[in-house]
Amino acid sequence: MARDPWEELAEELVHGSEEEFVAALTERMMQLLVEGCENPDEFAAIASRSRELALGVWAEHSREVTAETEAAFMEALSAEQEVLEATLAEAFGEVPGLTARGRNEVNQAARGMSEILGRQNVALVDNLADEWWHATSDAVTRIQMGDALQDVVRDGARRLAAAGLETIDYRSGVRTTIDAAVRRHAITQQNQCRNDMLARDCRAYGVELVFTSAHWGARPAHAEWQGKPYGLDGPCEVDGVRYRGLAEATGYGTVAGLAGANCRHRIHPYVPGITKLPDTDFAAFEAKYHMSSDEYYEATQKQRAMERQIRATKRGIALGETHGADMTEDRYRLGAQQKRLREHCRRTGLPRDYAREQAYAAADKDGTGISIFHQPVALRTPPASSSRARNEETKPLKTKASAGEIATSQGIAVRDSAHLQNVFGSGTTSAAARAVESAMTSGDAARSNAAAVFAASVEDGTSIFKRFRMAKPRCFFSPSDLTIHVPISADAPVRTIVHEALHARDWQQAISWATSAGATLSTNGRQWNTAWFTNGSGYITALLADDLKAIEAAAAAQGMGAEEYMLSIIQARGADETYSGIGFLSDMVDAASRGAYNLGHGHHGRAYWRRDGGRLVGAEAFANYGGAAVANEVEYQLMREFFPSTTSTLDDLLEVMANG
Repeated sequence: MARDPWEELAEELVHGSEEEFVAALTERMMQLLVEGCENPDEFAAIASRSRELALGVWAEHSREVTAETEAAFMEALSAEQEVLEATLAEAFGEVPGLTARGRNEVNQAARGMSEILGRQNVALVDNLADEWWHATSDAVTRIQMGDALQDVVRDGARRLAAAGLETIDYRSGVRTTIDAAVRRHAITQQNQCRNDMLARDCRAYGVELVFTSAHWGARPAHAEWQGKPYGLDGPCEVDGVRYRGLAEATGYGTVAGLAGANCRHRIHPYVPGITKLPDTDFAAFEAKYHMSSDEYYEATQKQRAMERQIRATKRGIALGETHGADMTEDRYRLGAQQKRLREHCRRTGLPRDYAREQAYAAADKDGTGISIFHQPVALRTPPASSSRARNEETKPLKTKASAGEIATSQGIAVRDSAHLQNVFGSGTTSAAARAVESAMTSGDAARSNAAAVFAASVEDGTSIFKRFRMAKPRCFFSPSDLTIHVPISADAPVRTIVHEALHARDWQQAISWATSAGATLSTNGRQWNTAWFTNGSGYITALLADDLKAIEAAAAAQGMGAEEYMLSIIQARGADETYSGIGFLSDMVDAASRGAYNLGHGHHGRAYWRRDGGRLVGAEAFANYGGAAVANEVEYQLMREFFPSTTSTLDDLLEVMANG
């Protein structure tokens, strides 16, 4: 579902000057924590100025936050007010003076929003100052007892990130994250102002009735009254029909009712016999999501909770890394959290909302005094702390593989394959064996399964390699004769060998499964299609397209084009921007966009992706993903980041193929 325009306003407020203030505040307090840890004897002196310094950060940023909040709010509400008054004027004729009164209400609402945000930020400062004292006193005690500084800094970062970004409502005492508070207040304030403006205009035009909007996934208490007409100023009778009062029916004016906290429902003028009420059947949504409106609401609330966890973890990672702490464990936890969210979205059909996963990041000083903000990178698998630890971690698996106690999927088939040795020579064979062994012992199921499929393909002869003289030295698989063509004049990189071997295995598996199902599959290359056995030929293609839309949306939110956005992430990850570094990823982007994007390394192009009704898209995505999984872990992780839905399905496919 499209994001509500007022959610967009909330995002603009969250990720603007407010984000800079929160990042600067948390960073300043983290600096004080580190200072206290490095100078335990000075803790009392540092503590005496902590609250003053925290308030000083707000003083530095308050004017900018206030101005930006009021400007954004004014712009959004002014546009809304003009639309409302133009609609009523068209239907009933213009009433002079409305616009001036409306603009005054807009001004008041904008000031009100900035005042609310100011109070929230002062509460945030107070809360962080209190938590800083407890966190730092504990940290100093640990330092004096001999704990390592890096460990203490890491735990302090976690604690400040979790508590330092929470604000406390003075009336209720409830804690909430500042970004969630901003979103709630922005949506609530604009809706209250917008509905108040409409109610004022309706009275000016003599309109007695209004109706409420309706949307799928409304909270159950609001779903009862949405999409119905009511008397604006109380119960009334129009043309012989009795209508309930708006406040009585919807709780309008209360925090839990219409236009209350986080409510997105709106009111519109209602003229009996003319106005068409909104549809509240939602049959199309029920068919799409396979759940009721109430179930959809619960699913979205669960997604919001997962997003909050991800934001909190990112904050801690960024803060700790800025001060030299090893946040590997937290990055692994982040990967697990993102996986759970990805699986939840896949299971429910809900789209990922990447903007909600963005967190206030720590501020890195680049020497110019300018704060630089970054989003931490998740780890899919927990890396060993050292090469020695990694060897100890993988030794039992390697021992079993060498003893033949587990299948040749551990890479033994590749290392001992005389066929591969004869075709590629010892250097390539050794490199392939090492790549497969590394993938198999990485602890990553998808990498392990990709290596298993490749190893089995080599050992049982599915992959038949033949050397050829070629005008252009390249390696490719021909389904017409089930042969992988290899150039004589150049060595084939391991990643390319794996890629083409997975094509061969994929094709052979498709033939096998088609035969077992009583079907036939042509071997002339015209029906080659990975997705044939994964819910139809368009399944993987559709997943790629969905993931690409999410990329484009994330790019637009950053004010970038899709290619610029992806390349910025690739650069941030330290990936080699060459064909050997991101060529397969570029090809997946090329396939997903049917040649519109390729990051500069796509080599198939639009004509190729149109062949066979587009069925080659899935086959190439499968081989690209498997090739990267075995021989280029950085590219593999980028594929998972850019194409989460697609790669999740490819993970399932690899698991099935690896286990026969």
